[in-house]
Amino acid sequence: MSELNEFLPTDMDNRDALLDKFDSVSDLASSYNQLSQKLGQQARVPSQDAPKEEWEQFHQTMGAPPSAEGYPTPDSAPEILSSALKSAREAAHAQGVSIKQWEAMANTFIQAENEKTTVRNNQNRESVEEWKRAVANRYGDQLDQKSALAERALNGLIEENPDLKQVMDSTGLGHHPAVMDFMVTMGENMSDDTTPGTSAPTGFGETSAKNLAARGRKIGKIGSLQDVRHPDYEEHFSEFMDIQQKLLDAGYEGINDPRLASEFQF
Repeated sequence: MSELNEFLPTDMDNRDALLDKFDSVSDLASSYNQLSQKLGQQARVPSQDAPKEEWEQFHQTMGAPPSAEGYPTPDSAPEILSSALKSAREAAHAQGVSIKQWEAMANTFIQAENEKTTVRNNQNRESVEEWKRAVANRYGDQLDQKSALAERALNGLIEENPDLKQVMDSTGLGHHPAVMDFMVTMGENMSDDTTPGTSAPTGFGETSAKNLAARGRKIGKIGSLQDVRHPDYEEHFSEFMDIQQKLLDAGYEGINDPRLASEFQF
């Protein structure tokens, strides 16, 4: 029987547990001493008016890195979040967030962005499918022929303006009915080997034609045409197509007509 039996009150809480765990008063005292040392080594929360350095030391003891750069970037983080994560690191370090807590926060950001991207991609995919159905209904049995003409024209435009390929690939705009109509018209002109001559009537001066072409090229490079959900997409797309049509009607090949390649200052 443990020698503690004669020293511990009979009505003491957890008396039986202590008797089972410790064989002597010495064992109990040694365990208490070890527990006291361990508690003394734990970080104490600084007072509200403690110096900044004391708070920083406390936060690092609790798992925060020495600087904002110490928070890691998860491998799954998309590039679009780089700026947001940088700001979040600075805010997290100012609040003494631990690295473990930061990882949980960052993964939440990444998951939310990935879900938004999935929704956006699904919406774009649905729009492209709607465009394809509209084009198929419009052209009917001539779909393959019209598509070949449109592809020929598009390849010509991409050769002159490589950035246009990125726009078309990312948005699927090549399938939009209005774009298809425009490309088919241009493809028909190309198949007839008709190139506007220097005396082609424009309805406006050559300078105006060059200005229109320059504006059209600028619109083609800005971000709104790469995202059908962008708030400026409809306005810029309509303006872009209007410019192309005006140049076609004037006898040019569109914004990339070689005669309209002079630089224009907005």
